Amino acid sequence: MLNKIAVILVLVCWGAGSVLTVNAEESITITTYYPSPYGSYNELQANKLAVGDTNGDMQLSAADQPPANGQLYTARSVIYKPQSSLPVFDVRKGELVYRDSNDTFYHYNGSNWISIGADIIGAQDGYAGQTGYQACNAIGKSCSRVISYNFIKEDANCPGATHCMRVCMIWYNQNLPGVKDGMAEGKDNIHSCDAKLGEYTTYLDPGVVRCNAFFSAICN
Repeated sequence: MLNKIAVILVLVCWGAGSVLTVNAEESITITTYYPSPYGSYNELQANKLAVGDTNGDMQLSAADQPPANGQLYTARSVIYKPQSSLPVFDVRKGELVYRDSNDTFYHYNGSNWISIGADIIGAQDGYAGQTGYQACNAIGKSCSRVISYNFIKEDANCPGATHCMRVCMIWYNQNLPGVKDGMAEGKDNIHSCDAKLGEYTTYLDPGVVRCNAFFSAICN
């Protein structure tokens, strides 16, 4: 925006023991640019903002501006200053922060900071006996689902490894909270977030085969 400011100057000269006033007035025009090309600002507002030569034509012009108000367009990247801890005050839903203590980005969902990207956690991470909801909440994420890695724990008179492995992958539950019946649910290892993390027996045919599974949570 080009602002023109008209300034009226009155010239005052000081002499030894006397004051000389020049009664001539001169009107000059000073042309300034706002914001100036360089400067520090406590606050700066714009409908839309471009940083750098975003369209690659080797010049800065209106063609570099994003198409709609409320947009920020950068020619290369946005650098987030690493934070040692997540902000507590004056946080807004949608805010994005990089925490360097665990090399992770977090976004604020209006009530909690949620790390970006999915994590798989289980008993080996110290969450044995906790539900998927509890474990994911402990790391600031939301539980997507609990998954199981099913395997043959013991076999005595099993007709065959393939047959018993199929039993362990499909015919199981043992009434575990949150654990889906393999065949009944049409799933072999996907469970609700009410399922507890750890190793549990999922199927038992005494004297024939015992199936166990490791349960882990998918956190987003």
